[in-house]
Formats: sequence, structure tokens, C-alpha cells
Amino acid sequence: MRTVGLVILILLASCRLTTENEGITTEMVISSGEDGTVSEISFKETLFKFGEISQGEKVDFVFEFENTGDIPLIIASVKASCGCTLTEDWPREPISPGEGGSIPVQFNSDGLRGHMSKSITLVANTKPKTSILYFEGTVIAPETN
Repeated sequence: MRTVGLVILILLASCRLTTENEGITTEMVISSGEDGTVSEISFKETLFKFGEISQGEKVDFVFEFENTGDIPLIIASVKASCGCTLTEDWPREPISPGEGGSIPVQFNSDGLRGHMSKSITLVANTKPKTSILYFEGTVIAPETN
């Protein structure tokens, strides 16, 4: 049984996460807490309500966080739930305990209408490995004849 676990760990460690984060590998995320320690990430808020906007408007928001753990925080990936949301500019270097960072998000309402509820998923060396951020609001479409 130990052999199977070791093989799985080696396979995971040899794979690169499919992210734009240059230099961060699955091995780094797994091995960052080999002694059982993991980092902790604390967000100022995990839900942003943008209210009502007109179709075609873009809404920008920044999710701010702090590493409240005892080891450097490594964010391996940040992925939006849809193509209407951009999350390209996020920290790619390890974040020391007590330090903070931000994840800017832009929602593009072009072609959308009605209530919107979207999410952004972070993968990091935390427990659990994923954190989910949410934003929601309503896109008002112009009247058509």
C-alpha cells in the first residue's frame, strides 16, 4: 500500500500544473508542507456583489488576502468559471507569513443578461488546497422591439 502511495506522489510531483504560473510546480505545492504544515490564506472578503450594471459594462474588483500560515504561501493557479472573467494578474512568487497580496478580477457583461453568479478558484499549498471566491450581480439588457 505504501508503494502505491509513493508512486502516486512521484507521479504528481513530476507533473507541472497547467497554469501560467512560471516556476511553480505540483512538487512545490506538495512538498511545501512535507512536515504536515500548510499555509493559510485569509481573504478580506470572498463575495463581491456588484449590484446592477448595464449590458456591456465591465466591473473591476480586487480580492485582497493575507498569508496567515507559518510557511510561505504558494498560489499554483487562479481560474475563472467562465470566459467573461479575467484573472491574469495574481502573485506568482511565494508570499511570506504575515504578508499579503491581491487578485484583481474583471467581469465583462458584454452579451450577458440577468442574474450572474461567477466564481474564481485558487489552488495553493493550503488545506483545503482550493479556495473559491465569488461575485454576483445583475446585468440589465437594453429593451428590444
